[in-house]
Amino acid sequence: MAEIAKVDMGSCASCSCRVEAGEWFSSEGGRIRHTGCLSWRGSGVKGTVDAPAQSGFLFSNSDEAVIEHAKEVLNVKSLSFDGVSSMQIDVPRLSLQLARVFELVKDGRHRTLRQIADATGCLETSASARLRDLRKSRFGGHTVLPHQLSASPLVYEYQLILNTAQESDGRRNAA
Repeated sequence: MAEIAKVDMGSCASCSCRVEAGEWFSSEGGRIRHTGCLSWRGSGVKGTVDAPAQSGFLFSNSDEAVIEHAKEVLNVKSLSFDGVSSMQIDVPRLSLQLARVFELVKDGRHRTLRQIADATGCLETSASARLRDLRKSRFGGHTVLPHQLSASPLVYEYQLILNTAQESDGRRNAA
């Protein structure tokens, strides 16, 4: 039976991808498999999506391109999102949002959540979540500074301060 990982589970027995906290997985016979893996195809596990034949994962080729683009924009080796509501199938959508938000705010200008949401085509709550993601070490460990607007005390502007520390190979590790 599939369940959500509460901690990092190790590597998938079929494809060796890391199964991290917040992802759906199965541990039949002590073997861990994640929901995005092709091995789930036809295995009788209910609630999973059949993977495209040309791919070893749940994502289509265009989804994989979105993920690769986001990794390039963020300068990270891999992308993984956590949280109870975040599943493997959400990775392309969240990756695209994260890349768009990062490309917008990396200039260091102050912006409200409404301005970020309007410019990136996502909801304000999603913009806020992606700003929180950018603070995480796996997404660069950037600093996001809030600034309360004096004209409107319930509205904040946010400024991204880039973390320039990188791994020896020039890329940040997102594991």
